[in-house]
Amino acid sequence: MECPSLAIFLFLLVLVAPTNHHHHPHFSIVVVSSAAADTDSLNRTSFPTGFVFGAASSAYQYEGAANVDGRRPSIWDTFTNKYPGRIDDGSNGDRGVDFYFRYKLEGSAGE
Repeated sequence: MECPSLAIFLFLLVLVAPTNHHHHPHFSIVVVSSAAADTDSLNRTSFPTGFVFGAASSAYQYEGAANVDGRRPSIWDTFTNKYPGRIDDGSNGDRGVDFYFRYKLEGSAGE
């Protein structure tokens, strides 16, 4: 059975994985060599002892547009703007990937 969502998840995991092992010395990445993974035989014993599963999602990187159309800054918006030195690259989510302003353009592609 093919599972493209697993392949997409693993691809995204590699994109967001920390590259500075000084801060995350025990972080490791598992890369699937195929675009579609066979998950029929995948279970807990497929992973090493002590492997910790985790998942996360965040609108912060996507939305941007704090203080636009009634949106108020989140705690993280406030923190990254008030203390930019506490973020490794000094970035913040003021624009993110700019989904807030681009979502209508995305929907009109091909029209």
